Amino acid sequence: MKRADLKRFVYINFMMKRINDASDRIYESLADSDEEGIEAAIEEMGAICAELLESVSDVDNAKDKA
Repeated sequence: MKRADLKRFVYINFMMKRINDASDRIYESLADSDEEGIEAAIEEMGAICAELLESVSDVDNAKDKA
């Protein structure tokens, strides 16, 4: 495996762990009827998704410039 591919998969796994952890917090907060926890977990999930979307956009922009 190329070094660039390895770095990409490390990043993918890191982001998926963050998504899964946030998803678990959403589930637990819903199960506990913890409204503050639900809001915080959903905001965190949104921030993670926004970061991921930005990184994908950066990759697309780099391809367009090449």
